[in-house]
Amino acid sequence: MKKIFWDEVKFHKVKFYFTVTPAGINFINNPNTGISNIYNFYPKLDAEFKLGDTTTKPYRKELAQYLSGKRTTFDLPVDIDEDADTQRIYQLIQQIPYGTTTNLIDFCKQHELDTKQVKKAILTNPLIIWIPTHRIVGIDYAASYRKVADLNYYLIQLEQSNY
Repeated sequence: MKKIFWDEVKFHKVKFYFTVTPAGINFINNPNTGISNIYNFYPKLDAEFKLGDTTTKPYRKELAQYLSGKRTTFDLPVDIDEDADTQRIYQLIQQIPYGTTTNLIDFCKQHELDTKQVKKAILTNPLIIWIPTHRIVGIDYAASYRKVADLNYYLIQLEQSNY
């Protein structure tokens, strides 16, 4: 059984819950919704959840710094099990500069990627904020585990106000 530590970051009146394994952060949930949504992203997860302490503290600090505009990138490791193509897509998304956005079609053309594959990676991203898929616009989230149009707008506005 995998041990997963959970914690939260409060920003204004919003709580972001996240989970961390000994290898890195592996999930950030929609605001104010707890961590139970993790099973949508990891349906075979067999884990013991424990409220974090020293394990989650550096991640909580980086998330809080991002939300307050004091951080534009993240330095701590992630622990997600994705195929090589999805990992590459996430790495390219992380290169989109803080405070900017790009259209899905333009992003795919620029990096010679399949639009359907990129859309799937965005819709199944377990690390919103950390992997900033909100910087790619033109996505219909109706088929997603997350209904994040409002959150994406919030994050874009947050970044642009701190840019």
